[in-house]
Amino acid sequence: MENLEGKFKDENINDGKNLHVPIDSIDNTVSVQRLAVNKSGFQGIYLYGRDNNYPSKITEIAKRSPSLMTAIDTQAKFINGLGFDGARPADVMENKSPILNQDGLTAYNFLSFLSKEKSNINIAVHVNYNILGEAVEFTPIPYEFVRKKIRQKGEKFDQFIITNFFHLEEEINLGYGVAFTVENFNIWKDKREEGISLEALQCFKYNNDPVVVREQIELSGGIENYSGQIYYKNNENTIYQRAIHDVVVDAAQFEAEAMLYSLSSIQNGFSASGVLKIPANMESTDEIKAIKAKAANMHGANNASRTIIIPFIPAQPIINQMFESFQLPDIDSMFTNQKEEAKNCIKQKYNIPNALIGMDSEGNFATQRVQEMFDFYNAMTNPIRQNLEIDLNILLSNSIFKNQFKFPIKIDPLTFGPKIETKEVKNEVIN
Repeated sequence: MENLEGKFKDENINDGKNLHVPIDSIDNTVSVQRLAVNKSGFQGIYLYGRDNNYPSKITEIAKRSPSLMTAIDTQAKFINGLGFDGARPADVMENKSPILNQDGLTAYNFLSFLSKEKSNINIAVHVNYNILGEAVEFTPIPYEFVRKKIRQKGEKFDQFIITNFFHLEEEINLGYGVAFTVENFNIWKDKREEGISLEALQCFKYNNDPVVVREQIELSGGIENYSGQIYYKNNENTIYQRAIHDVVVDAAQFEAEAMLYSLSSIQNGFSASGVLKIPANMESTDEIKAIKAKAANMHGANNASRTIIIPFIPAQPIINQMFESFQLPDIDSMFTNQKEEAKNCIKQKYNIPNALIGMDSEGNFATQRVQEMFDFYNAMTNPIRQNLEIDLNILLSNSIFKNQFKFPIKIDPLTFGPKIETKEVKNEVIN
């Protein structure tokens, strides 16, 4: 075989001699890797994003976007549906909703929390066991509080870290003197000086086999030292999962920043209506104060269309134009197309009909039409709802609560409340 070493060496690099070599656009495209996962030797975990803060940051961005929060909340409601036996509002009022942990968490609240998490990234549930290896407690954990521990030599089981201060790493390490290391994760820490509670727990990956649970209890030095397991759901074949709205996070951030621009334009005086010039050599301070007081009242909201007052030395005793107006930017029309595009991008990702969020351009909110939209969106969210049903069946059927639920658990889809009447049929719909 011919030796190809070095044959193409100078043909594929741009050293100033081969500028004719074409380069694909994909090679020149700037790619921002939003979810980088690296090992942290100091912390002993896999970082969730370059700064270990991906889930917290992307969740906060979503909270600043009205369109994205509307989409997430709407999807969560349809995932939650009408609940299931033991997890309905009526069950709570009649004390028929099983209590799943020592904090009094009902199955109804359990479902509600998990439905919202499914619309964000995914779900994480801490599971406590008794000495027989039976699951006796379920506590939902915000997804951003969990990180995977790097398995050390000799460790048999995968483990995770649960803590509520990943987003405060620098403040904790520098300000509180808490060593952010795996060795300290089993210690529950409290810093009460400023009312901050720091909690951390290291636990095993979920495995409901009683034999495995009892082995883990023994490895932990007894049931009193056993930290339980974490049911950490990940729909991607990676260490960590991206948020469902990751693909539209740029649109959400644009919408939030555009609104912030309008707000800051008012608060910082960028929407000033003009300049009122007063002679710098005015002798009466009372007169100057009176002028400023009157000008200060010549605006609406804080700093909106205010008058800027500047002293100047006049060329002559009396000037013809003391007030000069500004040509204000039309803030209302700025970014109009871009903001609409961002909203449409978010709605497209979540497949939400306008009628479900009060934005029907046709102005048609007839009962039959809304019912059709409910049926449509129930169908669109059915895969996520089924995925959550699988999670609930796995967790609850392998616990001491298995006799308090009807299996398989099936979440009833959400229905439109009013009565539907057509020419062919009249039927009542459950509120």
